[in-house]
Amino acid sequence: MTKNSVAIENSNKSVETTNSVERPITLILFSSNRNLTRTELNKTFAVKKGKLFQARKKHPIVADLFDNLFAVRASRPAEGLFYDHKRKTSISHCYVVDQGACVKEFAILKYGKQLLGGFDFVSSELSDIHELLEAYRVITFFCMEGRSSLNRLHHQVDKIEDSQLMDLSAYSNLLSKSAQELNEVTYPIICLAKDKVDEWYDRHFWKDVDVSPEAMTDKPIQLSAVDAAAS
Repeated sequence: MTKNSVAIENSNKSVETTNSVERPITLILFSSNRNLTRTELNKTFAVKKGKLFQARKKHPIVADLFDNLFAVRASRPAEGLFYDHKRKTSISHCYVVDQGACVKEFAILKYGKQLLGGFDFVSSELSDIHELLEAYRVITFFCMEGRSSLNRLHHQVDKIEDSQLMDLSAYSNLLSKSAQELNEVTYPIICLAKDKVDEWYDRHFWKDVDVSPEAMTDKPIQLSAVDAAAS
């Protein structure tokens, strides 16, 4: 088990000891240089209870997880781009509210591109996406390492051939064939892993929210996995 998965698992356990039933939350993500305040966000999203924290100071593991989620979401494996971190600016703030208890339309207009969106989940589902992203990372790493090794070997074979010390043309052709076979084997696996990540994204990314007064309660919010280090 990796350090990140242990941290997430520990966060989950700390919540389960005080709350046997996981409470659904919405994690709203920002990429902003502004000094956002909880009072401002509570008003903008029309909620009575919410928790705001600076992602990199309070919960860097969760921030990295969603940064990677956005990067995989925007990736283009067919072009050899397995992560696209340029499509999203790094997460700066996380704002947590009860699931279905906020109004998002005004916030979208107010914050524009600074508002990256929100995800609805419980803590166990956060562990699920961590495992899916780790599987994607392992598969793409193997693919990149395999390509890199074949490219380096091909380069050395070409250098030897250019020196006319020996005829390695047969091996050069074999390496080219091996590179093609590696791509044919790994590409479908990478696409399958990306599909699983995309499915989680589509299932949990911002859904329509309940704007009824009953949804906006004064009950304390259990912040699930993302709250443990911020409370």
